[in-house]
Amino acid sequence: MSYYMRILVAIAVLMVLIGLVIWHGPQQRDVVAVARAPEGEAVPVGTPIRITFSRPVDRLSVENTFRLDPPTSGSFFWEGQQMTFRPTAPLQSDTTYQITIPAGMRDQRGTANTQDIGWTFRTRLPNVLVLATAEDGSSVLWLAPIADPTLAREIYRERQGILDIAVAPGGLQALITVVREPQRTALLLLDLTDGTTRPLVDDPAASAGGAAWSPTSDVIVYERRSIGTDTVGQPKIWLAQPDGTSLGPIANEPQISYAPVWSPDGQRLAFIDGGAQAIGVYNLATNQLSRFPDSSGEAPVWLPDGMALAYTSIDLATNDGPATRPLIRRASLSDGTTAPLTPAGTSHPAWSPDGSQLVYVQRAADAPASTLWFANADGSNAQPLTSPGDYQDDQPLWSPDSSQLVFIRTASDGTRTAHLLALDIAQPRPILPDLFAEQIHWVP
Repeated sequence: MSYYMRILVAIAVLMVLIGLVIWHGPQQRDVVAVARAPEGEAVPVGTPIRITFSRPVDRLSVENTFRLDPPTSGSFFWEGQQMTFRPTAPLQSDTTYQITIPAGMRDQRGTANTQDIGWTFRTRLPNVLVLATAEDGSSVLWLAPIADPTLAREIYRERQGILDIAVAPGGLQALITVVREPQRTALLLLDLTDGTTRPLVDDPAASAGGAAWSPTSDVIVYERRSIGTDTVGQPKIWLAQPDGTSLGPIANEPQISYAPVWSPDGQRLAFIDGGAQAIGVYNLATNQLSRFPDSSGEAPVWLPDGMALAYTSIDLATNDGPATRPLIRRASLSDGTTAPLTPAGTSHPAWSPDGSQLVYVQRAADAPASTLWFANADGSNAQPLTSPGDYQDDQPLWSPDSSQLVFIRTASDGTRTAHLLALDIAQPRPILPDLFAEQIHWVP
């Protein structure tokens, strides 16, 4: 063999050896996650799950093998090598989740992974969002961890005032109604993680407020009033997308409608029909409208199974006191009937998320004081939850797990303090006692 031929053979052998080293060498043949989220011990329940893969993958093989435990339904979205999984409903609070993509998923060339991809994270306990009035008259939003309210932080301040708040089901955003002019309000979308805002409905020709999120956070309803040269129109309920795209008013809408509340399945809207002094229920699928009479003008609440709602009523036929004393009625969606749920002098019903209990406000007949009472879901076995005193307890709201409540206590000197009450503890405790609280909301 000539000298040059030996050189060529040696080069060929060397190239084969290099190929074998590359094939069997230390490089990673499996697809790996180069970025993943969420991680940690205090993850909001609405956080989407994202994975960025090291190279293009067979998307269907990933979707077919992806596991989230405890099991949760959802949808997949792709952008290049990044996959996003958005749960259909918020995750459970204070729960450890395991994400696994088992061995066998393939890349675009069909090569199967030999090892699992996976990690764990834990969702947080609920937070509370307190709307307070500062000494200079500004409205201030404070976000407080329920496990330790002393760690509360101010997340947003509005000098002209905030009128109401609607927290998104996933706890990542909120809609706030802010004052723009004496007769005009606007809707802003607030990011609860960093306090940034952007306008959602801020129209010089209309006043917007009283918003509510659909259970899946993909549609918003709000109250809209047209503004003329010297007039403000009656409130009407409009639909919009979270990016601000207007979807117009609901069909067959009454002339005066406000305080919309979604049913748990997102198929119906309950609201106050001001013209008829009734509670209206609008079915978005059938465009049908039904009414329940004698509304006091207070927003209704849905039973968690969506088969009934409760509302505060002024009903002369069943009231055993003065005509102005309200009571709570239960309205059945199956047959359209209503029946008293609580005695006279009661208002602000709140069914627990598990549907087992009802909390409401009981006002004395001869004094301005009020206390919280709780009962079975059908109103039976009622008993006081807070003790009478020189104050008024109001605005009760259940925690997502039905174990505790928040409410506002107004003292005789006019100060208003947010309170937390666990059902297994006799006395409520104040949350951020130095604040003048106007509203309080759960942030899951």
